[in-house]
Amino acid sequence: MQDLIDYVGSFFGCMYNDTIVFFQSCILTIYEMMSDVLLMVLEQLMLLALHMLNYASGSNSPFDLQSYVDGLPSQVLNMIGLIGLDVALSMIVASILIRFSLQLIPFVRLGS
Repeated sequence: MQDLIDYVGSFFGCMYNDTIVFFQSCILTIYEMMSDVLLMVLEQLMLLALHMLNYASGSNSPFDLQSYVDGLPSQVLNMIGLIGLDVALSMIVASILIRFSLQLIPFVRLGS
C-alpha cells in the first residue's frame, strides 16, 4: 500500500513540475512573440522612413530646393556666397548627423 501512495505522490509531483515548466515555456513564448512584433513594427517604420527619404531625395520629389535657390536674385546669391552660408549650413548638418549617430551608440549620451 505504501508503494502505491509513493507512486501516486511521485506521479502528481512530476505532473506539477511538468505543469510549471509548461507555463514557464508559455510565458517565454509570449514574451518572444511580443518582442518580435515590436521589432517588426520598428523595422516597418524604418523602411517607411527610408522610402520617404528616397522619395524626397529622388528626381520625382515635389520639393526641389535647387529651383528655389535659382529663383533668388543674383545680389542675394552673391551675399550668401560672401558670408559663407553654404559652408556654415554643411557644418551644421554634419554636426547634427554626427550627434544623432553618437546617440545610437549604447551608453554614449553626450549632452542628453
